[in-house]
Amino acid sequence: MERERIIKTTACILTAAMAFGAYLPAGVMMTAPASVHAADGDYTQGEKGPLKYNKYADHAEITGCSMDATSVEIPETIDGVPVTVIGMYAFSGAKFTSVVIPDSVKEIGNYAFNMNPALESVTLGDGLEKIGIKAFELCTSLKKVTFPDHLVEMSTLVFDGTPWLEEQRKASDMVIVNGALIDGRSCKGDVVIPSDVTFVAAGAFQRNEDITSVVYNSKIKKVCDDTFFYCKNLKSADIRGVESIGIMAFDGTALKELKISDKLTAVGDYAFSDGPSSGTITFYGSKDAWEKVPKNEEFLKNATVVFEEASTEPEDDVLGDVNADGVFNTADFVLFHKWLLAVPDAELKSTKAADFNGDGTLNIADLIRMKGALMK
Repeated sequence: MERERIIKTTACILTAAMAFGAYLPAGVMMTAPASVHAADGDYTQGEKGPLKYNKYADHAEITGCSMDATSVEIPETIDGVPVTVIGMYAFSGAKFTSVVIPDSVKEIGNYAFNMNPALESVTLGDGLEKIGIKAFELCTSLKKVTFPDHLVEMSTLVFDGTPWLEEQRKASDMVIVNGALIDGRSCKGDVVIPSDVTFVAAGAFQRNEDITSVVYNSKIKKVCDDTFFYCKNLKSADIRGVESIGIMAFDGTALKELKISDKLTAVGDYAFSDGPSSGTITFYGSKDAWEKVPKNEEFLKNATVVFEEASTEPEDDVLGDVNADGVFNTADFVLFHKWLLAVPDAELKSTKAADFNGDGTLNIADLIRMKGALMK
């Protein structure tokens, strides 16, 4: 245990050291690494206007920009190859007010545009697939972000500290863009991920101490790194459609009930650390399949396992039937009202059925809609 503690501490220190570069004063440029893709092979360095880049055999990566530049144009091609990557810290602390990411770019690296206080508008190209850790963090003037009309996988706190994110939170506790849930740190109570979500970003709920349970839909195939990191009151998770659980995904939670299935094939380091060392796992699959699930975490090793028939989808609940008796009536309204008032022993048998407005959060708005449905 002591050795594991030392390893984890070392990992945290290295992560913190990386993050430190995100807080360099404006005008101070941190030297970008040679490439974020070490396997890409040999490259040559070059400059085009205010831009610095690495050119590989089949693509180019933007690695830096002059800190004096008040405008920038990122080309689709450089020296005959497509620009496919915006590198780590490439534009951190820059001074320009808007940027258009060309369609050739597939990936924006960690901290690529963070701490750019002048940046007001970002247009993301149609080719974009991934955005790295805190890529636009603390862009304190960023109010407009134009996304392509498809899912973009995002990492931890991509838009943290921007007016754009704050505005989205006013509209919903869950910030969802084209099927990607990128922020749920304003959610409270029992959270049900909407059925149109297919990806939940790394760190999406991290340090949210107000959520108590979460239900993933069957379209979501992974719990990304840090998703529920130190959600200290999270006690229950239904993720039975998930195939992989990332590093520190449930680290620091109060997790005691977990629903998973025989789809699960990978569990990241420290996924269940700093929380209960055991609990109850409902496993949707056979005992033989359970033996194949990675058990590199104490929680998984020590859990009491209850076996159910294989299923990757929570039951289709009758909307409003919170007591799970098969019908929706006044008894459900009374029970839900008591639950919202935190009346002792007022237990919802189905949280999914209570989510009348489909926003994944249970609150008074759902109760009002429930009443309206009963009156009809």
